[in-house]
Amino acid sequence: METLRVTSDKYGRQLSTIYIGSDTPVDIDNCGGYMAVLMVSVNENGAMKSLRDIARRLSEKKVFTIAIFITDQHDWTFRKSLDFGIKTWLTATSTEEAESIASDFIEVITSNAPIALDLADIKTILYNSEGRRFYYGTGSSNDNNLKIAIEKAVEKAKETGMDVNECSKYLCAFNSNPNLTMAKLNDVDNLINELSDKHNSNFEFKWGLLSSVDKDESNNLKFAFIAAH
Repeated sequence: METLRVTSDKYGRQLSTIYIGSDTPVDIDNCGGYMAVLMVSVNENGAMKSLRDIARRLSEKKVFTIAIFITDQHDWTFRKSLDFGIKTWLTATSTEEAESIASDFIEVITSNAPIALDLADIKTILYNSEGRRFYYGTGSSNDNNLKIAIEKAVEKAKETGMDVNECSKYLCAFNSNPNLTMAKLNDVDNLINELSDKHNSNFEFKWGLLSSVDKDESNNLKFAFIAAH
């Protein structure tokens, strides 16, 4: 795994993804100035010390910082987010899962679809107050069934502790493919209506398309879902 990757959205805002293990050497000067995703291996010696230093320096640079804590406990609570200057966080059960989530963020902001999301959209959904936890899930369907992909993604987010009644801000992105009809997009409308019905106010939902899948993979549909307080 690369220790540091820097990518940009369509407006040139930079996203840095950083792996933090034991004594991880990271050149913060090369990190993007808008948002950073830190994948933190909490069980490695020295990782939390490295996190404290890196997060503090990113905070000084006014970088919106997200942490993915790699732990085998979904209900693990990180109480020092405020001290470290971390804006929002979630947990992953393995390095592979953390890498997959970070890669999904990159995929969302680098989409070339007509309706695409950017880093400002992600920040709008994730930022509420310091140190808040958020939830993430992905779902897929091999037969271009958007409803099934949505259900799997929402269920995955619930497995990590998401309470739909507590969350009020949501973001989703999914494949644009030749067989995705307007009728199937009603499944997204149904999701929005279902979530908004749980909130009289303070509800926000953003959605966009991932890059079109290859013709040979036109039935492989992916749905990514973020929920936040």
